[in-house]
Amino acid sequence: MPKIFLTKKFIKQYKILNKNNPKQAKKLEGMVEIFIQNPHHPCLKTHALTGKLVGKYAFWISWDLRIIFEWLDKTCVRFLAVGTHNQVYK
Repeated sequence: MPKIFLTKKFIKQYKILNKNNPKQAKKLEGMVEIFIQNPHHPCLKTHALTGKLVGKYAFWISWDLRIIFEWLDKTCVRFLAVGTHNQVYK
């Protein structure tokens, strides 16, 4: 089970999501619980990123909502961003 660290950017984006769409924020919390149990669970669609985000990873919350993260070591991850596909991959 990975230990999760949050960036200030992630926290800010999560607060905005929670204010504007509490249902999506609740779904995010559930998917993070799945991530904690198994970061490669099929429902998360965890994948490595390329281009300017090489070395980073993403997993799905919903069709257009993603969390971008990086592995700090084998047991620690840092959540970098949460948002729509266009928001987090720009």
